[in-house]
Amino acid sequence: MPESTSLAHSFRRQTERLEYIVPFLHRHRSIVSFDEHERALLESSAALSHSFDCGATIRRQTDVSTSPSIVASGWACYARSTRNGRRQIFSFILPGDSIGLAKGPFARGFSEILALTDVVLLDASNIQQALADPHCSNLRMAFYFERGLQEARLLDLVVQLGQQSSLERTAHLLLELHHRMDRAGLVRNERFHLPLTQHQIGAALGLSQIQMHRTLQALRSRGLLVLNGREATLPNVDELEQVAGYEVRPAGRWGTGKSSPTAFASSDDQSSHQRSHGDFAVVEPGAQNKRA
Repeated sequence: MPESTSLAHSFRRQTERLEYIVPFLHRHRSIVSFDEHERALLESSAALSHSFDCGATIRRQTDVSTSPSIVASGWACYARSTRNGRRQIFSFILPGDSIGLAKGPFARGFSEILALTDVVLLDASNIQQALADPHCSNLRMAFYFERGLQEARLLDLVVQLGQQSSLERTAHLLLELHHRMDRAGLVRNERFHLPLTQHQIGAALGLSQIQMHRTLQALRSRGLLVLNGREATLPNVDELEQVAGYEVRPAGRWGTGKSSPTAFASSDDQSSHQRSHGDFAVVEPGAQNKRA
């Protein structure tokens, strides 16, 4: 192979690898600013990737530990399966999320990780080791932030399953996915990739496939949802928030006196960093539902 061709191929491969970390960087840009050393660590993680086919088990329910990873592309989920073959999905894993680094409710076993599409994971072992480095405070803060969001979404799920109608649950999930994809820079004109089946959405919301079909039809008939293949559009986010009974807490507002659904770390950690939430929060009954 000519040297010029080899160099061009090498440059293209390097560019492709760096693109793997863009969703992660975009997701956290409003919370922290990574320094050169931290960016170099993130870029080095892109040099080693692992691919999983749709339907593959990334982590078994009985596994004690999780290999630290950053999701470069594809969708997965945290779930638990019962002996009779039923499955409860706890949370969806999207591009730009981390696995096994945030030390939250899903960092260890007790739940399985399933690939819902083809998935590419970046090996973040070097990042996990660097978290003990006092010079990597921005990385630590990013994962504290992510841990808090995981805990908040788990609490949200309890509220949804116990208190919300099928319409409210579905509206909230669509808003959550839209907001998370937007933070990763993956929403264009309110349109985002939604590769989930009705069965998978129902497994997250405790709804049958018939209930899911009727609920999605209701949202579409009200002009709140447009589905085109694996693309979803939310034409009226404000009205959908009213239906869901939830509000968005923009990133960068932690520490302004507004309530938050969960803590990110210990009280010592919280006192040393200003936190930001950037996800959804329960609106108390009777409170006006508006953007915070």
